[in-house]
Amino acid sequence: MHTLIQRIRKYFSRYTVYKYYYNKYSKYEYLSEKHKSLHIYENILEKNNTLENHDTEQPITFHKNLKFNDTKTRVKKRLGNPVYQITNTKNEDINIFFYKIQIGKQKIKCEVHFYKNAIILFTYHLPYIKNKESKTMFSFLYRKYGLNEYESFPIKIKDATNKTLIIAKHIGVNLSYVDTSHHFFDTLKKHIKEKELHKERYDVQIKRFYSSL
Repeated sequence: MHTLIQRIRKYFSRYTVYKYYYNKYSKYEYLSEKHKSLHIYENILEKNNTLENHDTEQPITFHKNLKFNDTKTRVKKRLGNPVYQITNTKNEDINIFFYKIQIGKQKIKCEVHFYKNAIILFTYHLPYIKNKESKTMFSFLYRKYGLNEYESFPIKIKDATNKTLIIAKHIGVNLSYVDTSHHFFDTLKKHIKEKELHKERYDVQIKRFYSSL
């Protein structure tokens, strides 16, 4: 019997256009609002910097026929056209493809994040997964990456090329595959630092103002 992960891979290996199962317009508005900032990538960086690192000799991969830095054209060739495609309003070099598949009764959402037409982040979200399927999936991941089955969530796994998998359990299961070595994240770190310095200057100024009252 195929595990859920194997079935996902088998499903993704075919050339198929996946379909969402909810109102397109309201969902598009929600996704546009959710991804209008850089918060998702800042959150990824925060987890990457704060979570305990689990090194693995096994290369981290998210798809049989795709890899980091692949282009939008290659993704469409392998996965078909996305149901939704948005551009980040804070940085127009960021584009996101949204897919959703269904294997039996298991619904799986997929996001592909591009920076300047190169994959930097690939995520799977399983919003409703049964305990049996969850145990099977985690058992597969633990064996593959040499983890202790009693690890607490979230979990960060990093390979020799700084490709990272972050596993989280929040309203289902989230698998985030990220290339933290990509220069996009170096640029983002500078942006975060500048934002922190701006906040510090503002805090000093507001305290000076209050002290003059």
